[in-house]
Amino acid sequence: MENWIPSQLDALAHPHVRAFVTHGGSNGFHESMYFGKPVLVVPAWFDCYAIGRRAVDSGVGLAVRDPNDITSGELVGMLNRLLTDDTFTERAEYWSARVRAAGGTTRAADLVLSMGTRPTSEAWRHLCRVAPYSYPDYLAGRARARGRGPR
Repeated sequence: MENWIPSQLDALAHPHVRAFVTHGGSNGFHESMYFGKPVLVVPAWFDCYAIGRRAVDSGVGLAVRDPNDITSGELVGMLNRLLTDDTFTERAEYWSARVRAAGGTTRAADLVLSMGTRPTSEAWRHLCRVAPYSYPDYLAGRARARGRGPR
């Protein structure tokens, strides 16, 4: 299989890939957004449910509520909806453009390094725009709790 598909990134970049079925891990979700692919999230553990919620809220995909209580027919129905309703692809392409325009990981790393030990409110807000899927509210709250976030 690895000789046929050398990496998940190569698979997601392929023009014939129309959607991504994922366990809801952060890396795969962000990679699918980068390549503008709608997602069907079948959560594998607790944090994957949050990624599923973000897929639904952002309009880029669907999420299985309880992977232990779904039939194959329901799963096929969700995948068919994902493939036939163009709004999922449109939203995924919208987020792809935003992620790519933000400058990627190099820009995010530069922003973090430019913050030093006490980031300014302006730098923090910009970082949250550059990394829209980085749970900005959560990160800002954690940083404030440690005395490092914007005031």
